[in-house]
Amino acid sequence: MPLLTTTDIIRLLDLKPHPEGWHFRETFRDSKLIDGRQRPDPHVHAAADGR
Repeated sequence: MPLLTTTDIIRLLDLKPHPEGWHFRETFRDSKLIDGRQRPDPHVHAAADGR
């Protein structure tokens, strides 16, 4: 079985680039509003880009 590269994993998981240099995929966003605004910190799973 061939080893997966970082690029393979990013592609397979459909991760999106983050401005800070890593990749992520949002898996949950709370629909509750606080003071009339949506919470600014959605839960994400991140993968470091080892390239």
